[in-house]
Amino acid sequence: MIKILLSLILLNNLFSCTPQVNNKDYVGEWLEVKHQNNEFVIVKCDYDLETLKVSQNSIFEHGVMEDTNYKIFSVKKNEKVDILFTDNNKKSYFKFYWIDKQKGIAKWQIVDGNNLLDKYFVLKAKSKEIKSLKGTSINCITNSDANNNVNDSLILNNNIVFYVENDNCILLKNKKNKTLLENCFDGTNVRIRNVSKEFIPLTFISGQYLMDIDFYKVSDQWVSKEINYYNSSLKSEIKNTKNIAVSLKDFNFNSIKEKFISKTIH
Repeated sequence: MIKILLSLILLNNLFSCTPQVNNKDYVGEWLEVKHQNNEFVIVKCDYDLETLKVSQNSIFEHGVMEDTNYKIFSVKKNEKVDILFTDNNKKSYFKFYWIDKQKGIAKWQIVDGNNLLDKYFVLKAKSKEIKSLKGTSINCITNSDANNNVNDSLILNNNIVFYVENDNCILLKNKKNKTLLENCFDGTNVRIRNVSKEFIPLTFISGQYLMDIDFYKVSDQWVSKEINYYNSSLKSEIKNTKNIAVSLKDFNFNSIKEKFISKTIH
């Protein structure tokens, strides 16, 4: 009887440990993908894709400009998110989310102190199932400083530089030329209203609709609480002004426009 009990205990321990070994979904080689027109695609430029090689103890980031090795000091895990801390103070980390586990697509939020960058990657083993597109000057870097297609720029008082590229893309860099934020807006043009160096004053244009939004730095985010909405068919008269909280990182023109149009009387 004792031998049977010991055997059951050993089997139970074996099976209880197995999920912990196989549950490190972030381990593997990842290729960067872009979110365009409501789908994830691999954009092929004339240089290697950005990749992540993640083991249980380290992360190797092969970037467009440089390669970086990180040691994983600790991991915090729950049902939806894995946080891989790359320093003892837990101020720098890689945060892993599944976007589509079946397709092998995940979101990686990369935090280095106060700098935050969101990127999407696909497991290399699943990459053949993802559509590939030939890159253009809009989504490929064409020179070393990535500013070949700059339409306008703004130097803020804290030495952060904000760029508008190709009319619909934004880029935010610190004084060390490190990218803090980058994003492109499908069907939406961006203009800088050069009225201040204390915040980022932007105009977003989509068809006959315009929005003036001032983004202020709050912690490690650029956010706004007020939006001025215009309709050019009404001779640029302000259609409405609303207190709507929005971050520059998550800005979506159409979703905000709906909040104004819903109360418009036709």
